[in-house]
Amino acid sequence: MSEEKLTITDELLAAFLDGNVSGKEAKAILKAAEEDSSLREFLSIAADVSEFNDTSKGRGAFHKSRTRTKN
Repeated sequence: MSEEKLTITDELLAAFLDGNVSGKEAKAILKAAEEDSSLREFLSIAADVSEFNDTSKGRGAFHKSRTRTKN
């Protein structure tokens, strides 16, 4: 059985970043990133931005440490 190559479009990447892809699609994107330094860099930057956004919305450790009240 031959493996069909997945075309990674902007729409597929956006869905991947939102967590809205199948396991097969996610594996294909991660495998492609292993072989493509530009894609790897894009995903790394996107992960950093996502982590920053989570932190600024109160879901990260930085925000929690900044919002503690003093006793």
